[in-house]
Amino acid sequence: MDISEHNSNVAQLSSANSFFKNERVSMQEKSVQEQENVADTYDGPSYIIVDKNALCDIFKYTFCGSCNQSTLKLEFGHKYGFSHQLKLVCKTCSEQKMECFTSPRLEKKSNTSTPLDVNVRAVQAFLAISRGHASVEKICMFLNMPLMSSKTFNEIKCYINSVYSLASQTVLNYVHNSVQNAYRKLDQTGSNTITDIAVSFDGTGLTRGHTSQIGIGCVVDT
Repeated sequence: MDISEHNSNVAQLSSANSFFKNERVSMQEKSVQEQENVADTYDGPSYIIVDKNALCDIFKYTFCGSCNQSTLKLEFGHKYGFSHQLKLVCKTCSEQKMECFTSPRLEKKSNTSTPLDVNVRAVQAFLAISRGHASVEKICMFLNMPLMSSKTFNEIKCYINSVYSLASQTVLNYVHNSVQNAYRKLDQTGSNTITDIAVSFDGTGLTRGHTSQIGIGCVVDT
């Protein structure tokens, strides 16, 4: 093979690699755009990090509907974890225009108090990366954010555990019924004998150098 032929092959290979690289980039960009479109159409709570000064500046030159003066002020009231109470007040006529919290509470399904959505999501996020309240302190320090207390963090962690336990029991009941129905269909004798399924389960998330805040396990054999 002479030098010109070798250079030609290298050029073709480089062109092919460039083509596939561009294809991958194009597919990744398309995937990101699709995710953004889904986020835009999502009706549930979604959050952004906003500078409090920028939020206050929005109302600095907004006129009050009662006195027609640009003296609206955004005040920050009580906080519950990462959720804050917002009050829009006119300094001229001393009228409170609106009041809300920066996060809604979860849907109430019983008489017990439900936690705020943003707090549950935050605790879930830290547990998902195997971190606890100490990591919450660090991120709040660097973002200059008010800190969620360790009491609130642990209360929400217990709430998440109870919800997960309930969901797990629901799934187990569904699987149990599905297995029973499957064996009934396979049983030709009509005896309706249900064969137990033995499962070997290896839950080693907390025993091999991990510091996970959530249980980890893996089904290794059936």
